[in-house]
Amino acid sequence: MNKIISTNPGKNYEVVGEVFVTSSREITQKVYAANKAKKQWKVLGLDKRIKLLKPLVGLIEKRKEEIALTITQEMGKPIKESRDDVAWDMSYLKSFFELGAHYLQDEVTYSN
Repeated sequence: MNKIISTNPGKNYEVVGEVFVTSSREITQKVYAANKAKKQWKVLGLDKRIKLLKPLVGLIEKRKEEIALTITQEMGKPIKESRDDVAWDMSYLKSFFELGAHYLQDEVTYSN
Protein backbone atom coordinates (compact mmCIF):
# COMPACT_ATOMS: atom_id res chain seq x y z
CA MET A 1 0.00 0.00 0.00
CA ASN A 2 1.35 3.44 -0.95
CA LYS A 3 2.07 6.10 1.65
CA ILE A 4 2.27 9.88 1.70
CA ILE A 5 5.32 10.96 3.67
CA SER A 6 5.37 14.34 5.41
CA THR A 7 8.83 15.85 5.79
CA ASN A 8 10.32 18.87 7.53
CA PRO A 9 11.83 21.21 4.92
CA GLY A 10 13.66 23.09 7.68
CA LYS A 11 15.55 19.99 8.85
CA ASN A 12 16.89 18.41 5.68
CA TYR A 13 13.49 16.82 4.93
CA GLU A 14 13.46 14.69 8.07
CA VAL A 15 10.32 12.50 8.14
CA VAL A 16 7.60 13.98 10.36
CA GLY A 17 4.94 11.38 9.69
CA GLU A 18 3.25 9.24 7.10
CA VAL A 19 -0.25 8.18 6.10
CA PHE A 20 -1.59 5.58 3.71
CA VAL A 21 -2.93 6.77 0.36
CA THR A 22 -6.71 6.52 0.17
CA SER A 23 -8.09 4.63 -2.82
CA SER A 24 -10.70 6.10 -5.17
CA ARG A 25 -13.22 3.59 -3.84
CA GLU A 26 -12.56 4.61 -0.23
CA ILE A 27 -12.87 8.29 -1.18
CA THR A 28 -16.23 7.62 -2.82
CA GLN A 29 -17.42 5.80 0.32
CA LYS A 30 -16.23 8.63 2.56
CA VAL A 31 -17.93 11.30 0.41
CA TYR A 32 -21.16 9.28 0.51
CA ALA A 33 -20.92 8.96 4.32
CA ALA A 34 -20.16 12.68 4.67
CA ASN A 35 -23.19 13.63 2.56
CA LYS A 36 -25.38 11.33 4.65
CA ALA A 37 -24.02 12.85 7.87
CA LYS A 38 -24.51 16.36 6.49
CA LYS A 39 -28.26 15.74 6.24
CA GLN A 40 -28.39 14.57 9.86
CA TRP A 41 -26.18 17.49 10.94
CA LYS A 42 -28.52 20.00 9.27
CA VAL A 43 -31.53 18.64 11.17
CA LEU A 44 -29.82 19.46 14.50
CA GLY A 45 -30.10 23.20 13.95
CA LEU A 46 -27.45 25.83 14.49
CA ASP A 47 -27.66 26.08 18.29
CA LYS A 48 -27.18 22.34 18.79
CA ARG A 49 -24.29 22.23 16.27
CA ILE A 50 -22.55 25.10 18.04
CA LYS A 51 -23.05 23.36 21.40
CA LEU A 52 -21.45 20.19 20.00
CA LEU A 53 -18.52 22.05 18.42
CA LYS A 54 -17.65 24.43 21.28
CA PRO A 55 -15.55 21.82 23.13
CA LEU A 56 -13.29 21.78 20.06
CA VAL A 57 -11.83 25.14 21.13
CA GLY A 58 -10.84 23.65 24.50
CA LEU A 59 -9.18 20.68 22.81
CA ILE A 60 -7.24 22.97 20.49
CA GLU A 61 -6.27 25.14 23.47
CA LYS A 62 -4.90 22.12 25.34
CA ARG A 63 -2.88 20.95 22.33
CA LYS A 64 -2.04 24.32 20.76
CA GLU A 65 1.72 23.95 21.21
CA GLU A 66 1.69 20.47 19.69
CA ILE A 67 -0.41 21.72 16.77
CA ALA A 68 1.88 24.71 16.23
CA LEU A 69 4.96 22.47 16.32
CA THR A 70 3.43 20.14 13.73
CA ILE A 71 2.65 23.10 11.45
CA THR A 72 6.24 24.30 11.81
CA GLN A 73 7.67 20.86 11.11
CA GLU A 74 5.50 20.19 8.09
CA MET A 75 5.68 23.65 6.53
CA GLY A 76 9.05 24.93 7.66
CA LYS A 77 7.59 28.18 8.98
CA PRO A 78 8.81 29.89 12.17
CA ILE A 79 7.18 28.58 15.37
CA LYS A 80 5.86 32.06 16.22
CA GLU A 81 3.90 32.16 12.97
CA SER A 82 2.52 28.69 13.65
CA ARG A 83 1.45 29.72 17.15
CA ASP A 84 -0.20 32.82 15.68
CA ASP A 85 -2.02 30.63 13.15
CA VAL A 86 -3.40 28.39 15.89
CA ALA A 87 -4.45 31.40 17.99
CA TRP A 88 -6.18 32.94 14.97
CA ASP A 89 -7.99 29.68 14.24
CA MET A 90 -9.29 29.50 17.82
CA SER A 91 -10.38 33.13 17.59
CA TYR A 92 -12.18 32.43 14.32
CA LEU A 93 -14.05 29.48 15.84
CA LYS A 94 -15.07 31.51 18.89
CA SER A 95 -16.29 34.33 16.64
CA PHE A 96 -18.34 31.93 14.58
CA PHE A 97 -19.94 30.51 17.71
CA GLU A 98 -20.87 34.01 18.84
CA LEU A 99 -21.89 35.47 15.48
CA GLY A 100 -22.92 32.42 13.48
CA ALA A 101 -26.64 32.81 14.10
CA HIS A 102 -26.47 36.44 12.98
CA TYR A 103 -24.65 35.63 9.74
CA LEU A 104 -26.84 32.65 8.90
CA GLN A 105 -30.23 34.21 9.56
CA ASP A 106 -32.57 34.91 6.69
CA GLU A 107 -31.93 38.23 5.04
CA VAL A 108 -34.82 40.50 4.19
CA THR A 109 -34.30 42.23 0.88
CA TYR A 110 -36.32 44.98 -0.69
CA SER A 111 -36.88 45.53 -4.37
CA ASN A 112 -38.91 48.00 -6.36
